[in-house]
Amino acid sequence: MSSDATHYYEGLQQDSDLSDRPVPPAEPQTSTTQELGYLNQVSEISIRQLPDVREMTRGTEEPNQYVIVEKSTGELLYKVIEDHAVCMQQICCSNRTFTLRLVDKFNREIIKIIRPHISCNWCCGLTDFYDKVEVWVRNFKSMRFDWRKFGYVKKFWCPLLPLFRVYEGEAGDSQFAITGPVVTAGASTFTIKKSWTSTEPLGIIRKEWAGLCREFTSEYDVFSLKFPPDIDEKMKVILIGALFLIDYKFYEGAACL
Repeated sequence: MSSDATHYYEGLQQDSDLSDRPVPPAEPQTSTTQELGYLNQVSEISIRQLPDVREMTRGTEEPNQYVIVEKSTGELLYKVIEDHAVCMQQICCSNRTFTLRLVDKFNREIIKIIRPHISCNWCCGLTDFYDKVEVWVRNFKSMRFDWRKFGYVKKFWCPLLPLFRVYEGEAGDSQFAITGPVVTAGASTFTIKKSWTSTEPLGIIRKEWAGLCREFTSEYDVFSLKFPPDIDEKMKVILIGALFLIDYKFYEGAACL
């Protein structure tokens, strides 16, 4: 018998010996998702779009890439890669459907943010009336590594202000409302509240001012997200999805069609 087989056989014997031993009490879980538990210690993040050399040299739109870091320490949390059809980016531009894949520090694709519908004016004319993103997280406890839908974010039409609502779970339980400024150019602040009529801000999504030259010559924006207090990592991930919807809706560039 080979050495590997011997070790495997001995391991099976040891496992069988454990069957009669008392089972220790389960450790208390401090997070709803073990693979995202470290987000519980994060109160504010910064999201920065990375320049693409091909885009600058060719003059054509390329898939976006971002990094997400903890704002206070600068620690890298996720790398973000956009996945979409190239022709859709050329035709629909900022209104394109996409999947953003978030890869953690262990190089695991752990989160995906999906904009499921094409909403360009040329296709259906509903760009300013309806838009949404869905937030999915991979279940590493499952043998198939299947995906769980954590929630989604919807934009609602309003003639004066950008309005969004944040929903948790498949059933769509409303958790937060987001209101934006009348003018979204330059540095802008979107307020996270319990409802649209609430006057108490709980968190902030902010488009940072990148300087006059960069603001008008590039699309490589920087955002910050200050989470509401006392929320778990599940809601934090959904709010990251809200930030990306705001980015594509108002700061990605021309809507093309």
